Amino acid sequence: MGEGFPFPPFKWDEERRARLRAELDAYYARLYGLTRKQLRYVLDPADLTPKELEDILDPWEEVKDPLDPEGYARRQEQSDFPGETFRVLKEKEIKQYGEYRTRRLSLQAWHYLASVAPGNHTALRLDPPA
Repeated sequence: MGEGFPFPPFKWDEERRARLRAELDAYYARLYGLTRKQLRYVLDPADLTPKELEDILDPWEEVKDPLDPEGYARRQEQSDFPGETFRVLKEKEIKQYGEYRTRRLSLQAWHYLASVAPGNHTALRLDPPA
């Protein structure tokens, strides 16, 4: 420890860091005025149904539970969207974790933030429960 800094260094915790990044992603998406559908689109355009893609600015979602793994897999299989936003990250996480972890954690954080009353900044905290 250096002089003048009385605290030990933080312990590296990859899982916690992933949750913190996901909450920040969700928080900034909300600050920028994105809807959940638009966040889903940013994370993986293949997650949206053809009807949802017709008007990306309309917050209407055909998908009730975007965290349902079977529904997500089905939408990806049916998608003919020509590109991916975070292809390398998605492939790396699927290989390492068996899922696109960033997408799941960001949508979980979105759900948590949506449950907090607007203007209740004391309820906002980093590292929400999974």
